[in-house]
Amino acid sequence: MRKADDKGESFFTIHNAENYLQVLCRSMGESEYSITCSDVSDIKILEKELMKQKEALEHRVEEQTRELKSALEVKSRFLATMSHEIRTPLSGVMGSLSHLSEMENLSIESKEMLRIGQVCGEQLLYVINDVLDLSKIEANQLVLDKETLFLEEVLEESMDIINVQAEKKGIDLIFNLNLPPHFAVSVDNCRMKQIVINLLSNSVKFTQKGEIVLSAEVIERVHKYAIIQISVKDSGSGIPDEFRSNIFTPFSQGDTSTTRRFGGTGLGLSISKRLAELFGGKMWFETTVGKGTEFFFTVKLKVVPSPSMHIKHMALERIESHLSSIEEKRALVVERNAKQLESLKGKLEKLGFSVIGFKSTSEITEENLKPTELGKEKSVLFVRGHSEEEIEAANKLSPHFKSVIICTNGRIITTKQTLRCPTKRYQLLLALDQTFFEGKLGSEAFGKKIIPQNGVGLKGLRVLLAEDNLLNQKVIKRMLDNLEVQVTAVDNGKKAVEAVQNQDFDLILMDCMMPEMGGIEATKYIRENLPKEKQMLIFALTADVFEDNKKKCMNAGMNEILLKPIDQSQLRSTLEKWIVSIPNK
Repeated sequence: MRKADDKGESFFTIHNAENYLQVLCRSMGESEYSITCSDVSDIKILEKELMKQKEALEHRVEEQTRELKSALEVKSRFLATMSHEIRTPLSGVMGSLSHLSEMENLSIESKEMLRIGQVCGEQLLYVINDVLDLSKIEANQLVLDKETLFLEEVLEESMDIINVQAEKKGIDLIFNLNLPPHFAVSVDNCRMKQIVINLLSNSVKFTQKGEIVLSAEVIERVHKYAIIQISVKDSGSGIPDEFRSNIFTPFSQGDTSTTRRFGGTGLGLSISKRLAELFGGKMWFETTVGKGTEFFFTVKLKVVPSPSMHIKHMALERIESHLSSIEEKRALVVERNAKQLESLKGKLEKLGFSVIGFKSTSEITEENLKPTELGKEKSVLFVRGHSEEEIEAANKLSPHFKSVIICTNGRIITTKQTLRCPTKRYQLLLALDQTFFEGKLGSEAFGKKIIPQNGVGLKGLRVLLAEDNLLNQKVIKRMLDNLEVQVTAVDNGKKAVEAVQNQDFDLILMDCMMPEMGGIEATKYIRENLPKEKQMLIFALTADVFEDNKKKCMNAGMNEILLKPIDQSQLRSTLEKWIVSIPNK
């Protein structure tokens, strides 16, 4: 019952098992009341029915949510298992190709065939990663793994991977990076490259001729963060109107017919857009059919002090410093592509060169050559080697310059110093080091010899390799042999445990999925039962890229995770990063 309010009204409900009666009592004055009775049985029955339906719906939602979570878990485990089954043999294939490519005295044809095999392996890996990434994004398991890097280097390395595809189609790849010098940021290297490579790969796929331009610039500073806009512009076919609204939808493609010319899963753009959003940015595009497309994305990255200088970075700094001491440096650049010309011209001007550009060697006049006669030792000629005629013309001009550098898309020219297009900063500096300083400033850091980052050697490192796949075991053992480490190999976790009980090791490379005892179980046993003085570093070897597997590895006591397929440089850099924590190394 509700008590009388300031209007003198009150009501209450009387009911039995079937009927409800609502009574309203209203004051009409002194000692006078009005009483109204209403049958609300139907309303109460309806309320009860609605409450039952609400409870039933809530129960159904809870049940379906449990089923959905269970289905996602099953899907994730299936994909993780398939990833392991595909990546494990792929690791052996790519490792073998990597080893063969490092052999000496290979013919040019053999090197090309090995390179094709490596590119095909990488493309297969991209497809596997796309499917896994979509699953991780849907399950909210994708986490960015950030490290301090120079953004320019990350973007340049992304272009490297696409270079082979572009070369085959005769497409010019152009850098237009307007970033501050030595611009270091906290970024997930793998995921940033994944976005850029997806966009570049699409551009190469849909461009038959012309150029692709990768651009980057800082558009806003917010406290310690920078908002960076990155774009990929091509001169391809453009996106038809009917496909534009679905361009970021998973499994959607611009040509879905059975006779389509271009392959792919249709996942790249969808994943790239979601990754850009994970970076705190967004993705969009502008397109004109028949003229091309430009994809843009922004990322919000923390600007950090430059990372501790690797020996290679220090060498590049030395070259820049020595170049700055040479006054009145002069460069002539021959490049028919206007954007490529501007890109190289801008890099040279930042290094203090006075630069003149030409579309062809035939445009260079006696008037242009006069200043070089007075300062030949400070003059360099860069020529894009589009044809034998252009290279021959460059040879005739060589007496006027200290050096002639031929820029190529990968063609091997043995008679001249060559520079690969698009030109990366470190390649340009090394070419100029060779020209002005006989290569003395960069030879140590960029020679073929392995030079650890921390000034320590890997020779003599005691490594236990636990890997059940014998082909992968051989490939990884060969990689370790190349690094001059001592390797003992076993094929399951039980044997790994027995080995560490009887012998001292600095490091275990532990496969996660092995018979008898898996790597995670073996690691737990080692961490719990071996005395502190016998503990060692343990690195996981796994094809399972899901976050829950990474957590299991780290919770078991592993120090690092190496994803299959593993290559020589990845293995070496990881060992170098951790070797300083090993006593007496």
